[in-house]
Amino acid sequence: LLPESLANFSAASRAFLVLSEHFSDTRISVIKIEPKGSATTYDVLMENGVAVAFNHKGMWTEMDAKVGSVPQSAIPADILQYARDRFPGCEVQAAKRDGKNTEIKLSNRTELMFNAKGEPIDREKEPRDD
Repeated sequence: LLPESLANFSAASRAFLVLSEHFSDTRISVIKIEPKGSATTYDVLMENGVAVAFNHKGMWTEMDAKVGSVPQSAIPADILQYARDRFPGCEVQAAKRDGKNTEIKLSNRTELMFNAKGEPIDREKEPRDD
């Protein structure tokens, strides 16, 4: 880990990266601190290739796995269960949340949107590039 860089992180973001089970099998590779007016955001790249963005409150806003999947333990349980029930064998490759909605992208290219209660509100499938 990079303790000198983590000193600026909120307790919530430090706990998410270091103390939780989400990234217990990997370490932080790069931290990018982005001042935005009175708020600072943080982008973190883990050694396993998962990128995590945090807002100024220390909550993750985006996770993206360039290879494999984001930590399934980091996805809200009701959303993960919905995806597993309807798309067996698919992993969550990316997730975004804005405080109201959570969007996930599955390994079969399906994108699902959920409201704050974890209820599905939208679904689409990306076209293939081939």
